[in-house]
Amino acid sequence: MPEGLVADEGDGLEQVGLMAASATTTTVPGDVALGIINQERKKAGLSPLLNVQPMYDAALTWSTYMNKVNKFVHMYEVYDYRYQASFAKNAGWQLGGDLIGIGFSTEQQVANAWLNSTKHREWLMDKHGQMGAAGVAKVGSYWTLYVAGNPSKTGNVDRTPTGGSTVPAQPALTLSVSIAGKAASGSTLTMTTAVAGAGSQGVTESYSWAVAGKTIQSGKTLQLTNAQAGKAVDATYTVKDLATQKSFTKTARVNVAEISVQRVSGDCRYSTSCAVNKALSCSAKPVFIATGASFPDALSAAPPAGDPTQRLVLSNRACIPGSVVSKQIKTADSKVAQVNLVGGTGALSSSVASLTECK
Repeated sequence: MPEGLVADEGDGLEQVGLMAASATTTTVPGDVALGIINQERKKAGLSPLLNVQPMYDAALTWSTYMNKVNKFVHMYEVYDYRYQASFAKNAGWQLGGDLIGIGFSTEQQVANAWLNSTKHREWLMDKHGQMGAAGVAKVGSYWTLYVAGNPSKTGNVDRTPTGGSTVPAQPALTLSVSIAGKAASGSTLTMTTAVAGAGSQGVTESYSWAVAGKTIQSGKTLQLTNAQAGKAVDATYTVKDLATQKSFTKTARVNVAEISVQRVSGDCRYSTSCAVNKALSCSAKPVFIATGASFPDALSAAPPAGDPTQRLVLSNRACIPGSVVSKQIKTADSKVAQVNLVGGTGALSSSVASLTECK
């Protein structure tokens, strides 16, 4: 940039709640610039700004940063006002802020440029409080004047420069939210979240779940039930920035699968029993055999056969249908080690006990 270009409004002093501490004068760069500024302060009946090491360190830190990233920017524009005030706070002051410049060759040039800018001159003339300490540093083409002080007697800090706009607001937080897990009954959904751009005071986070637009619970996980089948599930992530007291939300959505309906049948009651076992992927060892002529025996065997380690098939009284034998008992992968006959010989004859196949 050409010589003579000065910073934009360097407003943004931040009160951090500490009492003023005594400052020890140290011979550091900045004597020329502050000497020029103090001459103007004296004319206005103000006390001089002391050239102190901590304020010089703050100015040097920021000029080094601007030179490194090659960007002309205030502290609060990169971080926040509390970061900007932290250098003053650490030295025992209550207020802290920066003026910046670029392209000037000497301290005299940059000091006169700041004083010739209405907004910057007001700032240096204690518009925002009682300034007491300062430091000036240059790295590359970048200048920083860091000033520290205490609030005025009224305790108010005006952040609206004369003829200018208000101080830029804290940038909005950036949120991300996604839902992990199978969107089906019986599965668990998990909310995965992240936030960026939080200020120095941090954030608070909250999580909620809604089904068909109605909030049902908080937390990062949701156990799906049949009640949610076929409905939209929303995961909402809410973050409150403690520095600005503003809240931000973001929502992700999944649609829960409908309950699967499948017809299982065969040509007759015996082949249907085979189809049921096949649909259940039964490959366990115990098997119950009940008559297919009437239902009471099969019903009585249903509870134990309902165990996923067992199964139930139907048979004629005198012999077992070939489809049952070939598909459920005497196959290489059926792994039958025990057969339980349900009912007496009136229901299943002794030939069934011998696993006799119908011809």
